[in-house]
Amino acid sequence: MVAPVLFKLPLISEALMLCNGRCVDARVVENYAKRGKSIALQPGGVREQMSSRHDQEQAIFPKNLGFIRLALRHGMDLLPVYIFNENQMFKRVDGF
Repeated sequence: MVAPVLFKLPLISEALMLCNGRCVDARVVENYAKRGKSIALQPGGVREQMSSRHDQEQAIFPKNLGFIRLALRHGMDLLPVYIFNENQMFKRVDGF
């Protein structure tokens, strides 16, 4: 699942569709869950990506974890995953 804004960018939207990327819209996610498809979500989303720093590990979770209720409603398995040192692969300048 991908942030909706990325589907508005030329060429990037086509590349995402070729990789089977889909918009992380409640309607789309619900449709995939009804069909029993596997879904990969990053609960921190864009906010976590934009506030990450290369010198510390952090995870941001929204107050509304609706994807957990969705998984329970459709009998889907939840597999929590954390990737260590992902944000330390590239140095990031504060403010950008």
